[in-house]
Amino acid sequence: MPLDDIRMSSGDLLDKEPLDAGGFGMVFLCCHRRHGLVVLKTVYTGPQRTEFNASLLEEGKIMHRLDHSRVVKLLGLILEDGNYSLVMEYMKKGNLMNVLQAVSVPLAVKGRFILEIIEGMSYLHKKNVIHKDLKPENILVDDDFHIKIADLGVASFQLGAN
Repeated sequence: MPLDDIRMSSGDLLDKEPLDAGGFGMVFLCCHRRHGLVVLKTVYTGPQRTEFNASLLEEGKIMHRLDHSRVVKLLGLILEDGNYSLVMEYMKKGNLMNVLQAVSVPLAVKGRFILEIIEGMSYLHKKNVIHKDLKPENILVDDDFHIKIADLGVASFQLGAN
């Protein structure tokens, strides 16, 4: 599936504030001209880092195939000067681990979290996507305490399943 329909420019991002860093690169909170607050996932670049670009592009291809209320939405892809970035929807409350540590979550809401995780994972399974890294840090929480599965960086698309 071509990604041309979601190509974006870094010029569309007005502000950039670091949120997280990992072995792959950085995650920023940005203000996009059209989408408002978004998350920008960038990879470390350079001559020794080409595998990160390929991995991020694969993550973008997988995410572009997905459209479900329990999976973080890919809004765009930036490919400029050898720098690759994914632009995704922003979830203000952050990841499930932080939410569970910060506030007392009622048992009924925790039960709903479990059901919504199952909904998201069932959808991914139907789309032949294997997440491979499901953990509380890769489950995001919205303002209404609903979840979305995130970080498909190590996910794979299984051809011929089902």
